[in-house]
Amino acid sequence: MKEGLDPVQMLTLYVDPVLDQMGRSSSTYVVARALRSSQTTAAVVHVHADAAPSLALAAALLHMYQRCESMSKNIIVLVSEGPDALDAWLAAYHGL
Repeated sequence: MKEGLDPVQMLTLYVDPVLDQMGRSSSTYVVARALRSSQTTAAVVHVHADAAPSLALAAALLHMYQRCESMSKNIIVLVSEGPDALDAWLAAYHGL
C-alpha cells in the first residue's frame, strides 16, 4: 500500500553575521516512506528554492521512488530559501 506525500512547511529564523541582524526563511520538506524500512533512517536531498532544474530533478526522484518497491530507506526532500535553512531544519527535525 502506497501513501501520498504530505509536505510540511516550517519557518526558520537565523542571525546574519555580516549584517548583524535577524533573518527569516521558510523551508518545505516531504518524506517519501520506503515500504521495507524500519522508519529510523533516511537520506536527505537539499534543494534551493531558486534552482528550477534541481527542483525538477527532486520531483522526478520522488516520483520514481514512490513506484519502486525494493527501496529500504526513506527519502526526505528539503526545499529551502535561506542560507542557514539546512542547519535549522536538522536542529528542528531532531529536536535540538
